[in-house]
Amino acid sequence: MTIAGEPLTSTARHDGVDVVTLAGELDLFSAEVLRRELEEAVPGGRHVVVLDLAEVTFLDSTVLGLLLLAARRMDANGGRLVLASAGEAVERVLQVSGLWTYLPVHDTVGEAVAAEG
Repeated sequence: MTIAGEPLTSTARHDGVDVVTLAGELDLFSAEVLRRELEEAVPGGRHVVVLDLAEVTFLDSTVLGLLLLAARRMDANGGRLVLASAGEAVERVLQVSGLWTYLPVHDTVGEAVAAEG
């Protein structure tokens, strides 16, 4: 998926865990596309999805809400949404918003896959 020519997500499977790589500025303008992608990438059932945030430079409250909804949906179906590789700016937003306390956050994708796989 792309927005304005920039890649926003890609998905790969690592040791039985789906890793969705997000990139760029995630805000109101990309929210609808991101919502659709998360619906496809975050299936129901007993499943773990790691969101790789290493390439995300910004996220706003709209995107935080989408992440929380995706996590709740997965939780309700016995799955788990996990965040990994948040840079300083994104980490700060996660901490200030309180989302940090609701979602598991790992320093790297490798750590997330090892812990959740």
